[in-house]
Amino acid sequence: MKKILKKGAVEVFISADLCSSLISVLNSFIAADFTNKYAVYAQKIKDKILKHGRHFMNNNEENVAIYFYENEAALLIKLFAIYANAVEDYD
Repeated sequence: MKKILKKGAVEVFISADLCSSLISVLNSFIAADFTNKYAVYAQKIKDKILKHGRHFMNNNEENVAIYFYENEAALLIKLFAIYANAVEDYD
């Protein structure tokens, strides 16, 4: 049966290890200040991954598949840009 991708959805397939790292980054936003709007966004994305992420095996490697709507994917990119800026040590 062919999968029908909802309009505006983005397919994301990542390794289980990378998914754990993603959850860890989202947790750092949540732990910093759970009332901050970015922490709220991080909590929503984390909840979606945990609720809707589907684990599967590919070439003996565990992977996770998740569909994000475009606005969720944009928020995820924004959160990672903020995180990278916060942890990056610039010269």
